[in-house]
Amino acid sequence: APVAYLNLESVPGGAVKRHLAEALGQSVDAHTDVDQVLIRHLAERDIVLFLDGCERRKEEVAGAVHVILSSTPKVRVLATSREPLGLAGESVLHLGGLPRAAARELFVDRAELAASADAAAVDALLDRLDGIPLAIEVTAARSRAVPLDHVVASLDRPGDAGVLDATLAATYESLVDADARALRFMAVFRRGFDLELAEAVLQSPVESLSHLVEVSLVEPPDANGRYRMLEPVRQFAIARLADTGEEDQARAAHAKAFASIASGIFRDLWSHERLAAEQRIWRARYDLSAALDWSTSSGDLDPGITILGYLGNAMAMLELGPLMRSAGTVIVESEELPDNPVLAVAMANIAWLNHYSARAENIALLDRAEAIARERGSSYSVGRVLERRAVIFRDLSLLEPS
Repeated sequence: APVAYLNLESVPGGAVKRHLAEALGQSVDAHTDVDQVLIRHLAERDIVLFLDGCERRKEEVAGAVHVILSSTPKVRVLATSREPLGLAGESVLHLGGLPRAAARELFVDRAELAASADAAAVDALLDRLDGIPLAIEVTAARSRAVPLDHVVASLDRPGDAGVLDATLAATYESLVDADARALRFMAVFRRGFDLELAEAVLQSPVESLSHLVEVSLVEPPDANGRYRMLEPVRQFAIARLADTGEEDQARAAHAKAFASIASGIFRDLWSHERLAAEQRIWRARYDLSAALDWSTSSGDLDPGITILGYLGNAMAMLELGPLMRSAGTVIVESEELPDNPVLAVAMANIAWLNHYSARAENIALLDRAEAIARERGSSYSVGRVLERRAVIFRDLSLLEPS
């Protein structure tokens, strides 16, 4: 049977089923019944769904798998997770580490050692790594610059950390301050980053990425110049970011960077670059969501208003409506709003997102948005608010034909 591979490590909360549908080539939007889309698409398919990295969204994944398997007799699911999904009929296979021969081969290759390297020293190190591939790769990269006995000693410190965390901690502690800070700040990116984004979040030139790649904490750039961290490394770095008290600073810079991206994408949406702009929204959707979430939860509403003002409509088409509605509620109920040039448009987009419920409140919000736009003398904002009003009235059958 064919196999469909789906990586769920960085999928945000509430988006697992939509991610599954999109990864299977199905179009969904804010009004789509995603369960029915999945069932129709998979009903007669003889296919294996390989769901990788399920532990962070275990309950959502379990719900999606239940929907699929209860209605599609030929579909089989292979899921990787740190714990079982807890579904009836689930078969659990506990995976150990790599066999010693394979672990040694991986270490020697990544450490760039000769096959005849001191076998006792290598074995002493591998004894502490439990055959975990990522732990082997990170340790091998470090051993290129540090003697093996020193690497072993760094893993022998007392504590309750698992092998992988201990390995990452030893490598992290060996970094110079600038490299360690870069690793922490880059962890706020949900789906990778390029050099320009890295510099925007660090708010300084980035000279650390090449070394972080060398020690296997950051993956090498792809053909588009985008770097990424494996999820266990990213989660480790996020924890260190919180420990240092820098998380608000990093997330504020991340939100500001993606607000700037939102305005640039919007301009391209109305040009011959439209297709490329839509692809940029798709690639950035998880980071745009994270920026919007941080903006409204922190009280720094300006980036969130910018994102909703420029890309509210486009993001809703990616079924990010629930998060956007929640953010919109925070914005419209705020007693003090920043002087943002697209505030009126953001309010109109919020009204549009909610227009199937709370009709009177959303019409009042449209009136408020139009008043702000006219007060500021922005013909663009007035036009966008009126366009949203027309769409809402049409959808609610309130607009009488002329």
